[in-house]
Amino acid sequence: MTKTAIRRTLAASVPAAIIAATAFASASTTVSVPHATLARPVLGARPVFQRVGPLTNKTPRTTFVAGGATLPALAYEGSNALSENPSTPSSGSVFGEFLALTGVTVQYCQTGSGFGRDVFEGITSKAGTVNSPCAALGTTPTTSNGFGAPASLGLTDPDITGTDVPMSQTDYSTFVTNKQATRGEPVSVPSIIGSVALFYNGNNTGVSGQLKLTDAQICSIVEGNITNWNQLSKKYASEPLFFVYRSDGSGTTFSFSNHLVDVCGGSSGLSVSQAFTAPTGTVSVIGATPPANFVGESGNVGVATEVADNPGYIGYVESANALAFESGATTYALVNGKDPIKNLPETAAQFTYSASTVATDSVVNTNGGAATVAALSPAPVKAGCVKIAVPAKYADLKDGYSIIAVTNVLLSTTGNGAANASNLRALVDELNTPADFGSGAITSVDPATKAKGTGKTGYAELGSSFNTPLKGLATKCIGT
Repeated sequence: MTKTAIRRTLAASVPAAIIAATAFASASTTVSVPHATLARPVLGARPVFQRVGPLTNKTPRTTFVAGGATLPALAYEGSNALSENPSTPSSGSVFGEFLALTGVTVQYCQTGSGFGRDVFEGITSKAGTVNSPCAALGTTPTTSNGFGAPASLGLTDPDITGTDVPMSQTDYSTFVTNKQATRGEPVSVPSIIGSVALFYNGNNTGVSGQLKLTDAQICSIVEGNITNWNQLSKKYASEPLFFVYRSDGSGTTFSFSNHLVDVCGGSSGLSVSQAFTAPTGTVSVIGATPPANFVGESGNVGVATEVADNPGYIGYVESANALAFESGATTYALVNGKDPIKNLPETAAQFTYSASTVATDSVVNTNGGAATVAALSPAPVKAGCVKIAVPAKYADLKDGYSIIAVTNVLLSTTGNGAANASNLRALVDELNTPADFGSGAITSVDPATKAKGTGKTGYAELGSSFNTPLKGLATKCIGT
């Protein structure tokens, strides 16, 4: 099956917890339409917005423009994120519930974390503006791409940016240099937890049942030492093993490599980075030259599609995408006996908020080897608005599935306007209301729980210890 055909038939394979009704907002009304009655969305299609006059980021709106990380897209938008870019939210998703609460539709463009931060920071040498067209799913954005904001909105900046990579000092300083006059300083808020699955196409490999991998085997694959399926087990066929990695700047890569560096040992030569491979002199996970059996693809959908198309391929993919693409022998592996979907909620439950696990007004450094954390320099004018999960603290959590990402939303301290700022604060409040998850209105994200094997989505909420600090951050930091 071709990549396009797979994408157009994905809705049939998306878990019931994610598929729901699709809601759209116009400038004055909100209309909910049962998903089954909607025509199949066209890949890359964008919602149509009516011009309502000259607008700015501060003008009250019923549409917010967002983009960035592909890892949380299915949690944020639901099943529409599999076939639209930018997408609008399905009910049961994070942004679907936000629409129900506020009447605001969030349009989300999947670009990858690195490109998304470039748009957020206004780095025109690497990315277009928020108004530049959103790239098609599975393709790498270029300088002519952005978040696909409708021209009628008249925006200069995104309302919300998603990133799985915590802000660096350069990210922070660049935003301040480019945006301080109108947007103040950046706000960084951890939002949800996702897992990274090893997704594989077991056709012709001799794998029977669900593939079981250890950390040591994953390290050997990434280090280029395992290139054939029978090196994993003599029971498997002598078939080439091809490893699919993210070719774009990726928070999924950052999170995957954060685990690898922790478990593979100092002699592995691996580094934490959003770039899996990069030219000599640039920090990347494996260095400048990938092995011959490695294949690069852009976005989680791009990697999942490549694996689904090719027997013997395996790659790292955000778990909700793996679940959506699962079909027969194409599925995801257990890692150290743990399932990336079922065992994620208990992982989330053990990652709790404290001064050691969440750094305030701090940034992450990726200079080779493990990621480190340092205080912002100079200290921000408005203190307490940048919070990042410390990568070392979630690199290898033992109780549950161990390869996880803590994704974040980036906002601005000023330039939002009173009504828009109130709604953005409501988004942070929604993400930190435990009753919203599980049996609540958000079914695309599982509740954090100590109960074993309860996961259904590949996402989990941050535990209740995060709720009060993050709500306080929103109240203090997301201004007009």
